Amino acid sequence: MESERNILDHIYVLVRWRRMILTCFFAVTLVTAGISLILPKAYRAYASVYPPQDTGSGLGGLSNLLQELPLNLMGLGGEVISATEFVPVVESESVRLSVAERFDLARLYGASHQSELLDMISNRLQVDLSREQFLTISYEADTPELAAELTNAFVEELENALERRNQDKTRAYLAYLTERLKEAEQDMLKAERRYRDFQNEHMVLDVETQGKTQLEISATLIG
Repeated sequence: MESERNILDHIYVLVRWRRMILTCFFAVTLVTAGISLILPKAYRAYASVYPPQDTGSGLGGLSNLLQELPLNLMGLGGEVISATEFVPVVESESVRLSVAERFDLARLYGASHQSELLDMISNRLQVDLSREQFLTISYEADTPELAAELTNAFVEELENALERRNQDKTRAYLAYLTERLKEAEQDMLKAERRYRDFQNEHMVLDVETQGKTQLEISATLIG
């Protein structure tokens, strides 16, 4: 009996305040629909990147030679790049500015300062790294086509940045080899001078000169 009375009380409240309840419901619905129409549509494109197992540092067979040295000098030998190294490269200022210049994002976003433009790009850019070391790059834009183009642009700029790094390592390695060759030549010249000085000081002839002298003496005696 008591439960039936409670149910009737609830029904009475709903009937009494039905207009207010319906008014609030339709008001919330209209506000939500209005906001969804006012807010601009946004699309997000995704691209997955997996790091190569061996970059070779652009050195070809030279990287194998470098690995045989006692030390892997300056990290120039063949190496396995981790995807964790990709994240700061994609989010770097240089990569963001390169993409912004390619698509004239300063004009598109109405940014008046470089710092403002970089912040706008960062708010739309998303870089995630999975446990399997897959790097996911995504970017948000007003159209699906632009979102896809910008996402692909970040992937391309990542590849360009890694290629520039490999080229820098190659130049550094070749400069190191050139310097080592110069040092080796200088060491050989110093060793030759010391050897000649030793010969002159102790009146010692080298084997080749001594052999020629003996042949000349023998020829003289025979003659």
